[in-house]
Amino acid sequence: MAHATVAEKKAQRRYRSHPIVREKIRENDRVRKAKSRRVEKEKSNTARPATSRMPYFLMDRDEQEAEDRAVQKISGAEDSCSFSWKQAPPRIEVLHRQDDCKGDSIGRSSPDLQHSFAGPFAQGSLTCMLVSVRHKYHSWTYTHSWGPENQWTQAFAVELDGAGGERAQVERLLESFSLHCNEGREMLIELNRAGSMSKEVRRDVDVVRDIFLQSFDLLTMILSELKFVEIKVDQLRDDLNSSNL
Repeated sequence: MAHATVAEKKAQRRYRSHPIVREKIRENDRVRKAKSRRVEKEKSNTARPATSRMPYFLMDRDEQEAEDRAVQKISGAEDSCSFSWKQAPPRIEVLHRQDDCKGDSIGRSSPDLQHSFAGPFAQGSLTCMLVSVRHKYHSWTYTHSWGPENQWTQAFAVELDGAGGERAQVERLLESFSLHCNEGREMLIELNRAGSMSKEVRRDVDVVRDIFLQSFDLLTMILSELKFVEIKVDQLRDDLNSSNL
């Protein structure tokens, strides 16, 4: 990793001194530490079967706050990013009203985003899977604190600068980014294992087109962030191995 110039370091300090940026960095750090603690607890508790998410009442205060913020982010982003039944074609609206389970709220009531739709929206169907993966994406992505893709390089430099050049801090940061990459790959596997569409859904060209566009949108967003972070992780690991840090 090339050493930053004096001008670059000054630019990073100015960027980090902005109140909004400082708050975003602190928020991202809290969520990252909560994830790391949850992973450590799952590793140490080998007697219990592995679960995808720790029950809310077993989390410590920081983890509960991170969980609540993730749910709020999902709720706030739902109108612009998630599958909208209000804007869906008439056919899919009818199917949703007939077959949706009571009180599901598009899966937000369940920590693992499991659904119990009947008919064409049965568990494992492509439509239900897209809703689940999109909610997981909003909880996973760094774009809430990093901003759009053209700001990721600067945001990553700020994250690394926050480690203060200490090897132990950089290793913890590397572990957190590696966990982030693993979660991203799991979402890609889930998209790859998507179920087939039912006959009722396939009859409506508009619904099929909407499902295709949403699948492509999710795949593009996840791949873009995953590729960026994986490249940075490889560079950071090489620097650690060569003792540049």
